[in-house]
Amino acid sequence: VITEEEDYFGSAVVMATRIMYESKSGQILVFDLLRQVAEGPSNTKNQYSDFGRRTVRGFEDEEQIYEVL
Repeated sequence: VITEEEDYFGSAVVMATRIMYESKSGQILVFDLLRQVAEGPSNTKNQYSDFGRRTVRGFEDEEQIYEVL
């Protein structure tokens, strides 16, 4: 992720945006890397449900997607 003032750029931002468009109102979806970062040693509050593997437009490999409960 590249930051310029208050703007963010990079493939992680693009992927997050594309996954966001697959969610329903009130639903939070994250890809595996974001889940791993958020799940770090200081955060035990979040629970996730397997949302399946998806090929995200513009990316070659399938990504594991999770719903934040």
